[in-house]
Amino acid sequence: MAESGKWRGLLTFRNIAFASKADVRKDFPVQIAEKHESPGLGVLNKKATMLNSIIPGKKRFFYFILLFSIIIITAGCNKDSDDVEITQEGLFITGDVVTEIQRACKYPDGTFCTDNCCISDQICDNEESAYMGCDLVTGEWIETTYSDAKCESECKTIEIKEEDLSDEEQIDTNETKLDINISVPQNQGSLLNCTQGWKCIDSEYVSYQISNCSFIAKEFCEKGCVNNSCVALCTPGDYTCDGDTSRICDEDGDHWSYHKECKYGCNNGTCQPRYVNYNQTNVTVSQVIDGDTVKLDTDDEISLIGIKAPGSGQAYYDEGIARLKELVEGKTVILHNDTQDKDPNDKFWRYVFVDSDNINVKLVQEGFANVSIVSPNTRYQSELEAAWQQCLSNGVNLCNTTTQNDYIGDNCFSVLNFNYDAGGDDNQNLTDEYFTLKNSCSYSIDMTSWTATDDASHTYTAPTFNLGNGTNVTIITGSGSDTSTELYWGRGSAVWNNGGDTLYLNNSAGQSVLSYTYP
Repeated sequence: MAESGKWRGLLTFRNIAFASKADVRKDFPVQIAEKHESPGLGVLNKKATMLNSIIPGKKRFFYFILLFSIIIITAGCNKDSDDVEITQEGLFITGDVVTEIQRACKYPDGTFCTDNCCISDQICDNEESAYMGCDLVTGEWIETTYSDAKCESECKTIEIKEEDLSDEEQIDTNETKLDINISVPQNQGSLLNCTQGWKCIDSEYVSYQISNCSFIAKEFCEKGCVNNSCVALCTPGDYTCDGDTSRICDEDGDHWSYHKECKYGCNNGTCQPRYVNYNQTNVTVSQVIDGDTVKLDTDDEISLIGIKAPGSGQAYYDEGIARLKELVEGKTVILHNDTQDKDPNDKFWRYVFVDSDNINVKLVQEGFANVSIVSPNTRYQSELEAAWQQCLSNGVNLCNTTTQNDYIGDNCFSVLNFNYDAGGDDNQNLTDEYFTLKNSCSYSIDMTSWTATDDASHTYTAPTFNLGNGTNVTIITGSGSDTSTELYWGRGSAVWNNGGDTLYLNNSAGQSVLSYTYP
């Protein structure tokens, strides 16, 4: 029994259990690990125990040597295993086979990660390789990225500025700095080369992808993202209203940009005036600017059409302003229009009424303004001309007859400019043949029905017209619309001889006012 105990004790020092693991298939998502425990060793142990009881003592040693050799040979054919249970009673192995089923995480190129932490197809922390955890039970990647191979330290976010990009990667964006978290695809550590450009990242957003496959800008598409671009929101150059703000569609058709504020409202993308049509319209005069111009409470300026009040420094300038203030300032007035909506200075051309009184006509009648009919604005021409005749009859202010009779003796008139030789063919350029008269006196002069004649008796007769003190009037041979500074003869051929001629200017009574000979 001592000898059998000795050999049995020797067996307990030998770890004869083993386990083998199947080779890992890198292209297979499920791995099988097998652990084997030797059934042969358990049987031999049992047989050794039986020999102690059934074999005579003298032969027992021989059989033990044989049995021990078999055990050594059998154990040498197997790998060691830690899964062996050793007790005082000896070595007992069940002979069971244990199988573990493990899943792997798949890379984009079709290979698999078979560990808990593997290098990923992304980078982080300024282009260092990133690692991701793999759940071997489910075969799913754990989305968090790490900077170490044990998956303990998470990747940090980095900041990309536009100046950090190459010239090819610069894009036009309204933002000067983009703070983003980037994750750049790699192929097991090798950078991919992506085509640069805007791409739909979902149905509502478009983002700009640069050559290293990262996205550096994102924009919301109000009408959705299709075919890597935002669906057009509007037609470039169109206008729309946003409350009282006018907005314009940008050149890409994907954004309404600020255009301007509309003080009196916005309609169909256009700023509206306070009153769209100043005709038969009640408004309030907030200020008198001069003898024939007022400002409304809407900030629009109204030029009184059909009249011309004295300018600064001329006779009755201050008196005319004072009278107009008395008539309209701070009052509600009614505006009537004529054929042309605005004067050459872009002011509204209107007749101003207080109740039934035409203020334009009243100023002429009282001698604070001259008649100045500008064709085709003739709505109240007859009333204005009648008012001037009444003014002359009364002899008040600008219509003082004593003052009118002095203009010859005062030498008020002079020829300021005489362009008798028009450019090119005189008969084909009649609006370039003209002369300009200047009134140098301190009072205005009624030139209605005055005549201008040359040596050949070609005669021009002036319409109803008053030349203010210190002002000029140009008489043009060709055709056009009369203004307060220009009168048109309306001829079809040239008048003034290029070699020399004489201008004879006579008043309505036929008196000579001026004669001028050239060259």
